[in-house]
Amino acid sequence: GTGPLAAQDEEILRTSRILAVANAFVGMISPRAYRGPLTFEQVTDELLRQAGGKLDRKPVSALINVIENRGGSERWAHYREAPGES
Repeated sequence: GTGPLAAQDEEILRTSRILAVANAFVGMISPRAYRGPLTFEQVTDELLRQAGGKLDRKPVSALINVIENRGGSERWAHYREAPGES
């Protein structure tokens, strides 16, 4: 981080690192006034792009694994297509 304590890597609480990934995910799948929700592929690509930088690799990998490999992708299927696509 670049805050007053400049905490990095393992110095940042694990819970905080997990919540950062969850917050990023929800922010990307949620519609905003200036854009619609991103597609599942766009969200996955962005999370992977930020892994190891802004976001911790382990929670990113775990989230993607749960969604893609444990039946979660069906629950998130409506995010796979951009609005207006079929």
